[in-house]
Amino acid sequence: IAEEYPHIIYARNNLSLAYYIAGRYYEAYKENQKIVKDFPNNIHARCNGVIFANSLRNEDLLKKALNEMQKLEANNIDELLKIALTYCELGMHEKANIAISTLLEETPYDLRAMYIYAASLANIGKDEEAKNVFRDIIKIDPDDLISAHYLRYLNSHEFGKREDVSYIYALPRLEALNCFSYLNDCVSLPEEEQRERWNQDEKFRSILKWILNSLGDTVTKATAINLIGIYGGKIAEDILREFAVKHNESDELKDCAIYRLIQMQAKPPFITYIDGRLREVDVPNYYPFDENDPQSFKIMMMHILHFFQTMKEPEKLRVAYNIAAEYREKLTFKEVSTPKLYACALICITYDHLHLEMPWDTVIKGAELIPE
Repeated sequence: IAEEYPHIIYARNNLSLAYYIAGRYYEAYKENQKIVKDFPNNIHARCNGVIFANSLRNEDLLKKALNEMQKLEANNIDELLKIALTYCELGMHEKANIAISTLLEETPYDLRAMYIYAASLANIGKDEEAKNVFRDIIKIDPDDLISAHYLRYLNSHEFGKREDVSYIYALPRLEALNCFSYLNDCVSLPEEEQRERWNQDEKFRSILKWILNSLGDTVTKATAINLIGIYGGKIAEDILREFAVKHNESDELKDCAIYRLIQMQAKPPFITYIDGRLREVDVPNYYPFDENDPQSFKIMMMHILHFFQTMKEPEKLRVAYNIAAEYREKLTFKEVSTPKLYACALICITYDHLHLEMPWDTVIKGAELIPE
């Protein structure tokens, strides 16, 4: 795309970033230099150039790239954030602090920006101010495990005798492992005790919300959604409704959240963000899960649900589910990669069952739309 449409700057920027992520730093820098030659005022390209120069461990290239970036002024929030994150990446804490504080003047309640601001304050030794910002974040979102962790960290570690607070909004590995260990202990309990934990144990709820908001693994998130749906209640409903309208989550996972809301007998409307806009879900098009269905079977059905919704053929959904139910006992899903393959096969069987000519172009197109 970048070669065929050189005027599409974001495609060329993404190509250079792909080189960088693959560890091909010189190629990333070389591609970036072509971009800034054609578009010298593109802040995203200039910021990328700083990161690429730094990866080459070349002080002269880094100074030049920084100088060129600093000549430009951000025209919008996105560009200002890009500059701030570039300083964060380089460990230039003072400059990161200034840039992110400017951003917060425009978006004062952006929790991620507030987190970066708190981290920058901690990293320049302004611990009390950093703690206050972390406390403000927790007031807005009491389930924010990451901010709570770093607030405890600042309380127990003196500036100058500790590592920098990470600008990446994530739990440190050891703390994340502790959370998963606690979660495993909770879900190993009998179901009634799990429900009691859900209603009374703030830590248990916070860990499940952390999985939904911060982890990228689809299967783990789907498991969290199903657990929250099983526990039910007003808290679960609020979490799932909020998740269903997120722009950056897969349609498959949002379908899973909507299904759980319907199964909980939550009241309509059910709103989700799909295909780039907010939509109200047509409840009759959702099929009945059996509680005893294996998790991977449910994921397979979510793939099929997403396919027929995307192809605007929801009437075929229940037929597909009934066919799948016939095979439920015969199918085994020992590998997490297999549900999508079975989904594609069952889509074809559905067309055959309805005695419809197989629209291969449509099926192939739709199968490509099924999320990985």
